[in-house]
Amino acid sequence: TSVYFQVVAFDQGTPMKSVVRSIDIRLIDVNDNPPMFPQNHYKFGIRGRATPGTEVGHVVASDADAPPFNVNKYKLKSIDERTQKTFEVDEITGIIRITQRTLMQHTYYMNIIALNKGQENLQATATVTVISSR
Repeated sequence: TSVYFQVVAFDQGTPMKSVVRSIDIRLIDVNDNPPMFPQNHYKFGIRGRATPGTEVGHVVASDADAPPFNVNKYKLKSIDERTQKTFEVDEITGIIRITQRTLMQHTYYMNIIALNKGQENLQATATVTVISSR
């Protein structure tokens, strides 16, 4: 973003003289805004015994910074090893997919982390629940 304006200075002499100078101010964004999910919790349902490659859902975080600091990368994190192995999140799109067959009538819990690409790696976390039916 830039702001452009002109400044005119007058003296008090006779005849009055003036000078005009152009000022161009360019604002450079810094990475000072973390990503934000529009909601803190997402809940998705899938059919039991879903196959690898099946899309479960989609999460998106936004960032108020200007490019390149507003581009987010997604990661999936779960304390449960089965969940970690059963799901993946596309690091660019935020689409959650199944990587191995799911259990019938099972509930999976995970966190999706959005990280921006600045040096500070500001981040946000959303919880995701996936319910597998019959």
